[in-house]
Amino acid sequence: MSTIYALKGPSEKANLVDEIRKSLDAGEGRFGWSYLEEGHDDVDLERIAAKIEQSGRDSLTPLEIECNQAFLLGLVPGDWVIYINVPSYGRCTMAQVTRGYYWKHTAPDFNHRFGVDPTTVKEFDRNDASVQPALRARLVLQGRWWRIYAQDEFEFLRAALVSGITPRPRTQATSAALLGRQIEPLLIDITRRIQHTHPNYDLEILLEQVFKLMPGVRRVTRQGGAGDHGADLIVEYESGLPIPSLQSQHTCVVQVKSYTGTHWDLQAVEDIKRAFEHYPIADMGLIISTADFATEAFDAEIQKLRRETGKRVELLIGPDVARMILRFGDAAFFASSVEQDSQLKSTLI
Repeated sequence: MSTIYALKGPSEKANLVDEIRKSLDAGEGRFGWSYLEEGHDDVDLERIAAKIEQSGRDSLTPLEIECNQAFLLGLVPGDWVIYINVPSYGRCTMAQVTRGYYWKHTAPDFNHRFGVDPTTVKEFDRNDASVQPALRARLVLQGRWWRIYAQDEFEFLRAALVSGITPRPRTQATSAALLGRQIEPLLIDITRRIQHTHPNYDLEILLEQVFKLMPGVRRVTRQGGAGDHGADLIVEYESGLPIPSLQSQHTCVVQVKSYTGTHWDLQAVEDIKRAFEHYPIADMGLIISTADFATEAFDAEIQKLRRETGKRVELLIGPDVARMILRFGDAAFFASSVEQDSQLKSTLI
């Protein structure tokens, strides 16, 4: 795994910011604390390292101690550097290292050098929506240099810059969207755990309880077994305003599939079709699958059934199963688990 370094750029008073930025485009990274004083040797880090090895740190002059940015000797091809406030305040510039440290004295300062790939040089605003909070917190000045350990967040930003996504300012909406993207894998994992703890018929029982807790549901019938006529659950509910004349009665036939991985089996669609034929009062169909996602062929069959029957047929799969159970079943299940924990503790005391 590559190492990511944050580097303090030159102050605006030094009139070197533009020069450092142009140097990156030319394939050369530069770092400060490399000035010379009259009558002193250069502060080439390799020379200083050799002096330490030969005579110890106490042999260094105050200038050599000040300019000994030894971390630069650890730069290797594949590492990344991010210049803070380059080319301007609040903006940053990243580049990937292609060559380790070398010394080249051509300016009053910023003579510590290393090679970079010009094609990887990208500028960004640290307040852009693509800069996730864990990374953004590390993109403010914290010294001369420091390590950035937010590897995933850095890769996310880099992918956004490479793809040419138009920068957007961070807002409540973009922050919420970011949170949603990060929560999605957790929801998939929750659904997998649901399938593990409630396989097959246990899943039907669990979902029966969840539907009973939904607003507007009047009755839930769990069929089960070979004679279910394609409906594991029959859910009867009302919709509309809470005024009798503005209420509508609905019946939804539900097919439950305890799956892992990819849902490719088309039997669930056939089951809903069979349920519509046996329960003509049903005006909706719902397939609930604990698989991570469905194949295109499965989605196509659902669309075909919609056209053939003229009825709504929906699919809850992967993270959406977790969302439904957490939304409608969480309070009851949590209370039940607390009660069971209390009973268990009482037996142990």
